[in-house]
Amino acid sequence: MEKAREAFERLLQTATPAQAHFLLGKARYELEEFEEAARELEQAAGGDPALPGVARELGKAYLSLRRNEDAEKWLRRAL
Repeated sequence: MEKAREAFERLLQTATPAQAHFLLGKARYELEEFEEAARELEQAAGGDPALPGVARELGKAYLSLRRNEDAEKWLRRAL
């Protein structure tokens, strides 16, 4: 666990701010912390709307929060 944390911290140090928010959002999503995931992914999308995968992941987070209109908007962008 400690090695994984250290590797993740090194990765965050070399990432752009949008990439860092994206990675944190994905991690929060996997922990089922959907509100926090959506907040991180929103910041990623705000920093770089063309970041690969951000539209899909934000759509997934919104689906988990039952924010269906937002989810549809972002998942359509992903397509």
